[in-house]
Amino acid sequence: MTLSPGDPAVGDGPGRQPVPEGGPGPLAPGTLARRLAIQMVALVALLSIVLGVLSTLVVRQLMVGQIDDQLAAATDRQGRASGGGPNRSEPPAGINLPGQPIGTVVMVVPHDEEPAAGVLTDNGVGRVTLVAVNQATATVAPGRTVSVDLDRLGHYRVTSRSTEEGTVLVGLPLNRVDIAIRNLVLLELVLCVAGMIVAGSLAGAMVARGLRPLAELSRTATRVSSTPLHRGEVELSDRVPDPGSHTGNEVATLGRSFNHMLDHVGEALDARQRSETRARQFVADASHELRNPLASIRGYAELTRRDRTAMPPQSAHAMARVESEAARMSGLVEDLLLLARLDSGPALELAEVDLSALAIDAISDARVAGPDHRWQVRLPETPVTAVGDQFRLHQVVVNLLANARTHTPPGTHVELGLAERPEQAGQNGSTSCAVITVTDDGPGIDPAVLGSVFERFTRADVARSRADGSTSTGLGLAIVAAVVEQHHGQVSVDSAPGRTRFTVTLPQTRSGAALDS
Repeated sequence: MTLSPGDPAVGDGPGRQPVPEGGPGPLAPGTLARRLAIQMVALVALLSIVLGVLSTLVVRQLMVGQIDDQLAAATDRQGRASGGGPNRSEPPAGINLPGQPIGTVVMVVPHDEEPAAGVLTDNGVGRVTLVAVNQATATVAPGRTVSVDLDRLGHYRVTSRSTEEGTVLVGLPLNRVDIAIRNLVLLELVLCVAGMIVAGSLAGAMVARGLRPLAELSRTATRVSSTPLHRGEVELSDRVPDPGSHTGNEVATLGRSFNHMLDHVGEALDARQRSETRARQFVADASHELRNPLASIRGYAELTRRDRTAMPPQSAHAMARVESEAARMSGLVEDLLLLARLDSGPALELAEVDLSALAIDAISDARVAGPDHRWQVRLPETPVTAVGDQFRLHQVVVNLLANARTHTPPGTHVELGLAERPEQAGQNGSTSCAVITVTDDGPGIDPAVLGSVFERFTRADVARSRADGSTSTGLGLAIVAAVVEQHHGQVSVDSAPGRTRFTVTLPQTRSGAALDS
């Protein structure tokens, strides 16, 4: 990349902010890779939950089905048994038959007598509370098999059948099924969490790898956006790496489109540079060629001064206007020639310049040129110096004072100030800078043109028109901006009715990249 000597660093242009060299990590918050990885993990988690719920329901249904088969066999054995009866002191019939599982509950509820109920344990037949009997009879209808919680017994699978004597209920415990389901759920939760962790790691790595070409495109775009394109010769050499065989990949297609756009922008910048070079060369050549004819016109006009008393008043006035306009055009040509030379980046004659002495000389000249204005200079006790071209810096101060003189009415107070202030190291290759200010209490600058006062051929508004009624060339402040830029400084203006201030900031040392000639 080739830049002209006066090109500002990245972020120096109006409204631009420095572009960070690095970008966020591949899985930083807010990145596309992070969102894709989170979505993949969420999908895996959702799929694991759905599969876990379905598998748990299926396993429970299968285990409950086995319990129902055992319950049907126990009910059949109980129905073939005899003995026992509806007496709470005796165990119900069929509870302690061979083959009945431990935990079997039998409840015999006659129509008009007290129910008999018992539970088979390892130590024989145990008692069943009347509350448990009531829970079973209230929940389980005849011919149905239902899961119910029984008092002091726990979770049971109970079936009911009607007989001539009353209702008989037989139940088997579901504690093994509940324990198995609980362990299965815990296992599924552990596997789901482990799967999410593994899926997150794999998804992050896969997404980051898949979006690596997009990250390279982002880095290339950042480097291109860091290149000052507003002026000078610019070579855009950065390109997105060749995507290779991935011709159908969307990221590869985007990379090729981006490279094509950079080629188009590069061609446009080359065409712009060639056009600017031709325009600057034309202005320089035309200004140089016009100097001699204008000097001749001024000379012949000045020769007529001695004979103007013999001329008719109209002819004498016309010759005076010719001389005045020739002088004005000579100044315009000199300004255009100077701007053309500044655009081409001439070498500055760098030396340590005493800005205090320069300010005193400039304010003295301004007092002579504008006796109707009130001039004041404000200098620090110690001399202020800067590294630069003394002639060019003198021209900056003179132009600012002339701008205040010609665009404000008589009696305006104009103050030239000079100061030093610290600066962040590296900003202009300097840790301190010199500040030149020109402040007047004139009518101010129209806000409509305030942002373009340093552009070429910008005309002042009516409020700040020339005191003599002539028209401004609009090049004085443009020369100020060009010279300050050559010195790697900054110039700004702040204006309101009753106060207008121009501020010039110049580096005081030649360290770093400042003031490259």
